[in-house]
This record gives sequence, structure tokens and C-alpha cells, in this order.
Amino acid sequence: MTTSYVQTCQTRPFAVTTQFAACGVVYRWTTNAFVEFLLIKKRGDWTLPKGQLLEGEPADVAALREVAEETGLRGVLHGELLRTLYPVVKGGQVIHKQLIYFLVRVVDGTERPQFNERITMLRWCTLIAALRLLRQSHHRVAVLAAAERLASDAMEAGHPGNLYRP
Repeated sequence: MTTSYVQTCQTRPFAVTTQFAACGVVYRWTTNAFVEFLLIKKRGDWTLPKGQLLEGEPADVAALREVAEETGLRGVLHGELLRTLYPVVKGGQVIHKQLIYFLVRVVDGTERPQFNERITMLRWCTLIAALRLLRQSHHRVAVLAAAERLASDAMEAGHPGNLYRP
């Protein structure tokens, strides 16, 4: 008699949809020429301001809107950083989320978490702290891309800002 250790999984077909979202990698330069990135605490995890695009809304406009709604801050775009596509399984559906990251410099506003979206806290972080706090790897990659862009821009302008304050 042989025993089989292979188990067969019965699968049912999943409905597949795609959602488009935009994310702002928000930064500021301090008076000491250090860069800080803004994280939001949502549902207990540190993340970046992001959300779905409204019908007909361009991704760059959505990124600025989400930053303003979720943080109370207004920013200006400094270009697209990267795009990512990842699957999420929810209620018998596979949702392909396409997320476009934009670099956003804060220009004004009052820091205010969007409590009705379960955002409980905002935090300005150094690059190293942001990389430690962000749980999702694609968010860490986006923050690294932002740091690289900022370092390159600062060097070209002759202003070597410090990205690596402890």
C-alpha cells in the first residue's frame, strides 16, 4: 500500500479586475538641508498617501488629491517615479492593482490625518527610518527611487543635500 503525500486543491475561477491608483512620495527639505519623507499610519501600518483614480482623472492629479485629502498638505509634482502592478485577492476576486508613484514636494497646508479613512498619524522620517517603517516592499522601492532622484537633482544644482541623516 502506498501513501500519497500530495494533496489536490480544488480551485474555482476567480473574477479578475484591475484598479488604478496613484501614490505620492511626499518630501521636504529641512532647514539643515536634510530630506524627510512623509508616512501615514493607516490601519496600524505605516504607508504612503495613495488612492484610486476617479473616473477620467489623470494619475498625477489623483496623487496630489490623495496627498491633500489624507494629510491636509498641498504639494507640487516633481515627476513620476515608477509604476508597479501587484495582485490582491479579496472576496473571491483577484484585483490587479496598478500603482503609479509620483514625487511630491510639500508647499503648504496644515498636517491633518484623514481619520474617516482610518489614518491615525502622520510622521516625517529620514530615508533610513522610512525604509524601516514601510511594510510593503514596493513602497520602499519608491522611496529609494525618490531619494535617488533628489540626490541627482541636488548634485546637478550644486546643492548636495543630505539624504542619509541618521
